[in-house]
Amino acid sequence: MVASLQCSADCQERCRRFGAEKCYEGCPERLAELCRRFRLCRQGECLCSDLDTLLMASFADGDDAAFDALYHRNTNWMRRLAAQIVGDWQEV
Repeated sequence: MVASLQCSADCQERCRRFGAEKCYEGCPERLAELCRRFRLCRQGECLCSDLDTLLMASFADGDDAAFDALYHRNTNWMRRLAAQIVGDWQEV
């Protein structure tokens, strides 16, 4: 399911020029559905090209595999942040 979360190449340009109603034309059906449902595209702001945003929307829509993908994409970043907060890698 995660593989279908890829924006078409000209999605951001269409969003900037025409707004959400034209933004996700040509995108996979699942992506267009998430964009409409969670309002990821607005005039001049296209969030559907950000994979983490799409994974969060997909997880909120019931796709558990999206959470796994999101977790694995961000594990190292989360560990580094936790280590900075705690001040010691051994505590993380």
